[in-house]
Amino acid sequence: MAKKPASKIRASINEELKRYSPSARKILMSAQKLFAEKGIDGVSLREIAVAAGHSNNSAVQYHFNSKEGLIQAIFELRVPFLEAARMRRVEQLKTSKKILLEDLLAALLFPILEMFDGQEQRIFTLFSTHLLSRNTLDHPFYRAQEKMPVSFRIYSMLEENLSHLPQDVFNFRIRLIAGLFLSTILERQNFSHSANGFYSDDEIFWGDMINVLAALLREPFRPERRPVILALAG
Repeated sequence: MAKKPASKIRASINEELKRYSPSARKILMSAQKLFAEKGIDGVSLREIAVAAGHSNNSAVQYHFNSKEGLIQAIFELRVPFLEAARMRRVEQLKTSKKILLEDLLAALLFPILEMFDGQEQRIFTLFSTHLLSRNTLDHPFYRAQEKMPVSFRIYSMLEENLSHLPQDVFNFRIRLIAGLFLSTILERQNFSHSANGFYSDDEIFWGDMINVLAALLREPFRPERRPVILALAG
């Protein structure tokens, strides 16, 4: 998969940052790094303010109203070029005779690989991983719906493709594959230099991962009860 030059990615982020004052930019960049390292609940507003060089503990509230506002701003910082990358993939799918589940997952997930590299990818991945524990409607993805029409179009296409799943099961599995994909990015970074065999090729590796995630989604829901803990005999 083609990768966007890192200089252009940084230029895109810097363009988005221009919407904020220099003081707010420092808060954004400091907060995303702290959230990635320590988790969202593990970082206080005071800690963010200090890291951004502010003596005033209310600096975050001044610029972003609340911690939630700051989290949303960090998430939306990368929305424009993720949307652009997803749009290119959706446009390519229009020429396909049949759109497969694997194609939709690649359109949704692969832009994360294409648009980020190195440290930027790691920060984004860790930050996004910490967001997965949130309730569906509280996730910044849903709050940014108006700014992410392409992403929600892909999401709707996935729902249509997986209409055999109850809605709650679909939502849970989508969150599950998002977590698996993000953790796989980190795992791939950890062993990429020593990988061998089939997985020495990035395209083979990620192709296999998409197939695995598609299989997880495609599996029918079976409301079977299985004992989680087996009762001890006698």
